[in-house]
Amino acid sequence: MICEFETLKPRSAFADRKMDEDDPRVLLITVLAPLIALFIVITGVSALIIMMSGCAQTPEYMNELDRQGYEDVEITGRKVWKCEETDRDRVGFWATDDEGRRVSGVVCCRPGHRCRIRLDEE
Repeated sequence: MICEFETLKPRSAFADRKMDEDDPRVLLITVLAPLIALFIVITGVSALIIMMSGCAQTPEYMNELDRQGYEDVEITGRKVWKCEETDRDRVGFWATDDEGRRVSGVVCCRPGHRCRIRLDEE
């Protein structure tokens, strides 16, 4: 006995439907979809440029340590309790001062003001 099977072809739900120019889906597919894709690409590229430009700038607290003559600066992390509540950056550090001593402290920076360096007491 020989069995015969009908071959099934996959079909799309819209395979038999034709779209004419008056169909609103034509506008969506031909005009809006490329514009949305272009918007997503431009937004992504802009975000990448903004993130990369932030990495190229030296943080203000490092500039202040350099202005005050500190060398061999090692950033130890965020120190919350030594600065005021309105300070944006509160960065702990170890560095060599202009007299060659190894000191530790914190740099406190707030927007619109110069940073302040507070040394730890010995």
